[in-house]
Amino acid sequence: MKLSKCSILLSCGLLLTACGGGSDGGSEQQSVSTLPPEQPTTEISPPGGIGSSLIFDTNADGFNDIVFHPMANSSESFNSMEIYLNDGTGQFELKQNMFEMSQLKGRNYQVFMAKINANQDDLIDIVTVEGTLETDPKEVGFSMRIHLYLANNDGSFSDATANISSETYQNGWANLTIADFDNDGFEDFIVGGGSFNCEFENSDSTCAAGTIYLNNGQGHFAPANITIVESSNGYTHQFSSLRYGALSTENHYVYQIYGLLAGDLNNNGKVDLISHIYSTNSLVPSFINQSTPGNLKFEVHYSEHIRTSGGALLDVNRDGFKDWITSASISANNPSIASDTDTVPLHVLINNGQGIFTLNDTYLSPTQRGVQHARAWIVDDFDSDGFEDLLIPDHGNDWRPYPGFANLLLMNRANEMEDITYDALSDKKSYTHNAAVGDINNDGYVDIFFNNTLAVSAGHVEAIPEKRLWINQGGLEFSESTQEL
Repeated sequence: MKLSKCSILLSCGLLLTACGGGSDGGSEQQSVSTLPPEQPTTEISPPGGIGSSLIFDTNADGFNDIVFHPMANSSESFNSMEIYLNDGTGQFELKQNMFEMSQLKGRNYQVFMAKINANQDDLIDIVTVEGTLETDPKEVGFSMRIHLYLANNDGSFSDATANISSETYQNGWANLTIADFDNDGFEDFIVGGGSFNCEFENSDSTCAAGTIYLNNGQGHFAPANITIVESSNGYTHQFSSLRYGALSTENHYVYQIYGLLAGDLNNNGKVDLISHIYSTNSLVPSFINQSTPGNLKFEVHYSEHIRTSGGALLDVNRDGFKDWITSASISANNPSIASDTDTVPLHVLINNGQGIFTLNDTYLSPTQRGVQHARAWIVDDFDSDGFEDLLIPDHGNDWRPYPGFANLLLMNRANEMEDITYDALSDKKSYTHNAAVGDINNDGYVDIFFNNTLAVSAGHVEAIPEKRLWINQGGLEFSESTQEL
């Protein structure tokens, strides 16, 4: 699409992410900035790669900013987390050293970031999963660490990782889902994601995916035991993380969690969970939330088997219940099974209102393009019509020469998910590590910040470089920002 400058702010525009506010004067823990005085920012070229990002108002000025993690090999000019500060016109200034961090510059990387209100001060805090370059993710003993950063209401963040008990996640990649799982009014988080050394058909191994960290209301988090009840036979047991598969008393719990989706599947006001299926033999488990404050309990229901890797929950057939759009994946690091043009198809699973899903691909066009390596599944209302749409950043095959792949934007229509990617965004095969969405210019429409790799001419990456910030021009077209971010 054509290049255009970011739109001018509207004074009464809608902010789609929460803005930071002052404390209500209660007894909650307050975060205090310990950062050195801010220094003038010198001109620095954008990082060659960005691993993860968030869009929200970091300094309570009413304008959404961009928090991002430069990939560790991008530049020694960047710390592990930085902020592009919105000046109110949709233009951004790099603000460095806004995060209190104990890590060495350039030696660690964020795999995942999420927004959370950790300590009830109505400010947006950040929880992350981080690794270090000193360890190889394919080696036994590789670990990642969960970190917590509390907002100070001035654009800076204090390191509160000490508030998390058992913050080390062993043996694999991870992501985090934020929700109030025990219904006590405080946001918790659950660890999900793949792992190189997990035995997914051994319930006694020590993989951490499916671990829920409960918030005590003061911004302190600790893993909590989970009671699992099998809906088919009432078999009940308690674990340190989610398990499923006890279809008989002899079988017991044979499966662990690979990846997770969270949402209210039966409209009872509680956040339920679905596990992606790593095993080729398992049914698809839905964990229906029956928790009370301080006590986690889930009842497992099953849908027919379908191999999944990622996905998103949104109401596809407009019956008021969240359905599931998903796909399998082209196995990483195995070029013998896929060419640069091979894809795996998308699938739609319709929810019966009780968290049980049935395959129904009629909501997709018969010619719908598939995905190669979908790095994220982002749900938002991009055209402001009251129905949630789906953005799928896709960086293509995860092996050399890393050719990249086009992203997907699916709009929620009355009878199908309409693919408007090539008309609204681009057909370029970019190399995209996830994305963040939010209203950058206060016009009421959701804009997109793609974590595109710009340094594609270096090394082995052959993807096409593409701008990162795309401004929504009314829901059906996005324009690239002229600013280099």
